[in-house]
Amino acid sequence: MKTTSGWAALASAIIFPLGLSAGTAAAQATSTGSGRAYPTKPVRLIMPVAPGGPSDTAGRVMSQKLSAVLGQTIVVDNRPGAGGTIATEHASRAASDGYTLLFATAGTFVTSSVLYQNLGYDIEKDFAAVSQVSVQPLVMVVSPSLPANSIKDFVALAKASPGKMNFSSAGNATSGHLGALVFNKLAGISAVHVPYKGAGPALIGVVQGEVQYLFDTALTSKPHIDAGRLKALGVAGERRSTALPDVQTFEEAGFRGFTAQTWAGVVVPAGTPPAIIKRLHAAVRETVNSREVQDTFARFDTRAVGNTPAEFAALISSERKKWKATIAEFNISLQ
Repeated sequence: MKTTSGWAALASAIIFPLGLSAGTAAAQATSTGSGRAYPTKPVRLIMPVAPGGPSDTAGRVMSQKLSAVLGQTIVVDNRPGAGGTIATEHASRAASDGYTLLFATAGTFVTSSVLYQNLGYDIEKDFAAVSQVSVQPLVMVVSPSLPANSIKDFVALAKASPGKMNFSSAGNATSGHLGALVFNKLAGISAVHVPYKGAGPALIGVVQGEVQYLFDTALTSKPHIDAGRLKALGVAGERRSTALPDVQTFEEAGFRGFTAQTWAGVVVPAGTPPAIIKRLHAAVRETVNSREVQDTFARFDTRAVGNTPAEFAALISSERKKWKATIAEFNISLQ
């Protein structure tokens, strides 16, 4: 499976015009305090992940259109490592002038802030939200040899064989791990977690029958589903997947309020002037509402959002409380 190269190819194939008319630029100008309009130079977007993956590709898709809207180049700066804490700490120390943005994701921004100790930053004090960019639901997939064709079937099977079900994940405290734990609790089933070193190996573990199920993105699992190497039982999103429209949501299966999703958005260092945050929010909103970005996101089962700074800040806070409680309840560590 060449997921990374596929993402990289998709990112490199997306090119948007970078020109912005003089009238539009003037209408959208924001004062920097020096009398000049923001932005007057390239803007850096720090990515907490390596090039080529899903989050990196979503950020690059956004950044290309955002360049057109702002009338300045967006320089993507990948700083992977330590669960995103390296990039996040670097961004927290940047000048609060609107020229450094952080592409915050559910895992690298929220979950890492709970798991890692003695961080040199506080995500709620050292950053200001600009806008959520995207959301992508996880899909529960199982081995085709498993005699279950629905969530209801799976739960009945698991309850009949307590402790004999295994599920994989890309590693401890990843979105797939946490989502599966919450589902198991709601369903009242017992299963053994088998962490793999990455999403690809975790997926292949189900394909090869080493484990029975996994919560994964539709993008990476769909080729195996189409080929009959996996079965999709449920979508853990607020709505059905664009890639798998015939697969029911967990809400439809009776699991009220259960979601397991990945998301991403733009934040800036705390202290960034409100006028610049307002300008950035308007630009990000215009970007994600564009047909180019929405069509491209839809190709990898991602929904564009573009909410307000207040709404995004509320999401970050609620997600942190939610996953902090889950991590504590299940005594999850990085070991």
